[in-house]
Amino acid sequence: MVRTSGFICVVTVALLLAFARADEPTKAAKGQAFLSPEIQEKLELSQEQKARVAQLRKEWSDKMGATALEMARMVNGVLSDQQRKKISDYQKEHPQDLPPQINFPLLLSKEGQKKLGITITAEQQTMLLNIQKNFDPKFDKHYQEAEDKFAEVLTEKQKAKLKEINSGK
Repeated sequence: MVRTSGFICVVTVALLLAFARADEPTKAAKGQAFLSPEIQEKLELSQEQKARVAQLRKEWSDKMGATALEMARMVNGVLSDQQRKKISDYQKEHPQDLPPQINFPLLLSKEGQKKLGITITAEQQTMLLNIQKNFDPKFDKHYQEAEDKFAEVLTEKQKAKLKEINSGK
């Protein structure tokens, strides 16, 4: 269980960092933008609001982590023992990177496969694309739920300010 909890934590942190590094904010990144202390400060959240945001952030993190773990298990089921070993070796060498089992651009691209030292067969690629297709709506649902719950914490004035921040003004 400790290994699973650690994986969930790594996945969640990696997902949050991936959104924070995006050049063009996605809907998900915009929806989570005020999670950062800087944005919370700009929105002038009360201590009560900050506590509620921290609670919601943990709930969101747990849901995202559990969904990512479920997806990673399915991906691992598609990979051979040798591919899983090479990915495990890669993860040990690159602990800061998003785990390959949930990083479809890395896993499915020729460049990514070269980096991982694996080759994905056409059959595996089809199976992996189906996994991605099935999980994208789950992640989207988590983002929307989180965005809605976080919005409930804000006053109308704070919502307007967040919208302004997200639009880059």
